[in-house]
Amino acid sequence: MALSNNVLNVTGLDFTTIRTNLESYISTQTDFTDYDFEGSTISNLLDLLAYNTYYNAIYTNMASNEMFLDSAQVRANVVSRAKMLGYTPTSARGATATVQVNVTPPNPTDNITIPKNTAFQATVDGIGYNFVTPQAYTIGKVGVSTVHSANISITEGEPLTHRFSVGTANTRYILPNENVDLTSLVVSVQTSASNTTVITHTKADDIIGVFANSTVYFCQETEEQEYELIFGNGVIGKALTTGNIIVADYRVCAGELLNGTTVFTKPTNLGGYTDFTVTVTRAAISGVNKESIDGIKFNAPKNYQTQNRAVSTSDYERIIVRDFPDIKSLRVWGGENNSPPTYGKIYIAAKPSTSLYLSAQRKTEIGDQLRKYNVIGFETVFVDATYLYINPTIEVRWNSDDTVLTGQQLRASVATTITNFEASNLGQFNNTRFRISKFQRFIDDTNASIFGNQSSIRIEKRFTPLLDRPYTYTLNFNNAFDLRHPHPMDGIYGIVSSSSFGYESEGTTYTAFFDDDGEGDIQIYYSQGSERIYLNKKAGRISYDEGLITLDRFLPISYNGSFIRVAVNPRKTDIRASTNELMLFGEANITMVDETTSSILGSTAITTEGTGLSTGASETGVTVFSTSTSSAGSSTSSGGGGY
Repeated sequence: MALSNNVLNVTGLDFTTIRTNLESYISTQTDFTDYDFEGSTISNLLDLLAYNTYYNAIYTNMASNEMFLDSAQVRANVVSRAKMLGYTPTSARGATATVQVNVTPPNPTDNITIPKNTAFQATVDGIGYNFVTPQAYTIGKVGVSTVHSANISITEGEPLTHRFSVGTANTRYILPNENVDLTSLVVSVQTSASNTTVITHTKADDIIGVFANSTVYFCQETEEQEYELIFGNGVIGKALTTGNIIVADYRVCAGELLNGTTVFTKPTNLGGYTDFTVTVTRAAISGVNKESIDGIKFNAPKNYQTQNRAVSTSDYERIIVRDFPDIKSLRVWGGENNSPPTYGKIYIAAKPSTSLYLSAQRKTEIGDQLRKYNVIGFETVFVDATYLYINPTIEVRWNSDDTVLTGQQLRASVATTITNFEASNLGQFNNTRFRISKFQRFIDDTNASIFGNQSSIRIEKRFTPLLDRPYTYTLNFNNAFDLRHPHPMDGIYGIVSSSSFGYESEGTTYTAFFDDDGEGDIQIYYSQGSERIYLNKKAGRISYDEGLITLDRFLPISYNGSFIRVAVNPRKTDIRASTNELMLFGEANITMVDETTSSILGSTAITTEGTGLSTGASETGVTVFSTSTSSAGSSTSSGGGGY
């Protein structure tokens, strides 16, 4: 039978288009002349054919997507594609706290051994969690004191041990828990049940240096999000033999849940002694959850590029990001790009997720890890991140007739916009510019009822001064200052302002502040009513063009909080950050003006990352660690306080 049309249109992929194409094709066939394709049984058949075609199209599309790392959505497939690049997703890691233990043994000359997995307890939301010592510690007495004292680490996790008997060649050795902390995994092989000789195996990340007799193991994530141990085959790594017993010791952790924990219940005894005290010296940090699908997609190709060696600055970045997920922002630069140039060194500035600065202990941990990959012998130097705080004052004009939101609700929305802007456009080393025009557009786009906004900014530095001796502090804002000549009679002063500090002059203590005279001198004054009484008109120098303030031999007797704030008016409202500098919002104030009713909702300050984060342990100076030696050296810059 002749066909009037033997061409089926296959351009559409959605159900409606597929059905329409099928109907158009069949309706042209002489066998189906005068059929009602919408009201007859054939309509159901067309639906069925269209559904089947559509289903197969979706299945084929999904199957194709799962074949590639960029488009895969199922975790098992993402992990499998990453494995082809030699990448193992990072496991969950337990949070680690530091505690100081003071033990008084009956015999002061006895050393005290605190066993591995000595348990401390912490409670979150009514649920108890174990923190254990990740290794054994031996503590001796300090000086002539009878008290034995030391700082030790405790890490969250439940210690477990699994044993596997080596049998047939197809046996899989899978740790039956999802939240295994791979950093705690210790794998050893016992010769047999009757021969208790045990050989510890080390984890191999690649096959470089792995020979036929190397006692190594490999680890990979399974399709059930557990971890499988794989051993050598006699060519790459030593092969296991029937009767061997695999012993795997590890911890199962809760990831990032325990970050910030500062309260612990101590064990009933410590190293066999009951007379001891425990003091928390560092809250729990560095707990992370298992690497996400997006994280695997991002890190796997970069790990492949790095090839487990640190040669270029990007190699250092990728290794740190891969092995230390608690690092929020990172910058690495070569010594040739430093100021002044220092060849043969790699400089690293990093910001953790929960504070402003890396602790000395965390720098040492990162430095020790980098040593494994530093194939050229560059000296690796850690430099504390410096911070430039931007203090915006925003007046938002809005029309109450164009929104159902109240002024307070709209102000809360604007506050959220500001914190979102800080998260996406500041607080990262790659965000080196703050542009006020972009900031204002963000605010205007918060709600359709906003006509516009008037925003001004001041920039601020913070430093923690010494209270026991005079010290010269250099605050480098890296942005030129505005220049304003003061007219005290009209209530007009210089561009510099500060938070208060205690200052002694001629035997009297004052609540004092900084300002400038418009001619290049920094001054210290106190307020008497509306008048400023100057205690020192030559307290330092200010360079308006260079954006530099120097405080000469400054010696306060006290200050409020953790630091002194010094703020200035920038010459331009587009602010730039230097090499190891991060920008955050310090104090953001919002005023709402309703143009319909002319009512004003007074100024209010909002909490941003710059106001909410703790200062961290490095507030008093720049601490430098080098991976070329096992000990740490330190130096304090002229900026004090990390400036």
